[in-house]
Amino acid sequence: SVPIGILCALVNVATVHCIRVLHKGWARVRYFLPEPAALAVQAMVAAAVGIAVFWATGLRGVWGVGMESMQQAFNQQFQTLQYLAFAAGKLLAAALAISVRAPGDMLEPLLIVGGFMGGA
Repeated sequence: SVPIGILCALVNVATVHCIRVLHKGWARVRYFLPEPAALAVQAMVAAAVGIAVFWATGLRGVWGVGMESMQQAFNQQFQTLQYLAFAAGKLLAAALAISVRAPGDMLEPLLIVGGFMGGA
């Protein structure tokens, strides 16, 4: 249980760092783009991440909450790299949404990331 705790702590540190870096970057972009345009750019980047994760895993849960994707992955017995690819994509999409203050939830996507990290 200690290695899993250490892994979760490292993922948490990476998540917080990613959100801070992305938030600072978006703060610079906001001077040049109005907020609706920044949200549109975030949506396009999140869509690109979702497409990449779909090609790697066949799961569409990066765009939504991800509960169905987690159940599908557990039913199909995914490989470790597929679990990690989905977790990284979901984490990046959630961090992008949080950094631009897009509407949505913060808790559930991070719980899904934890579920996929545990599945790996």
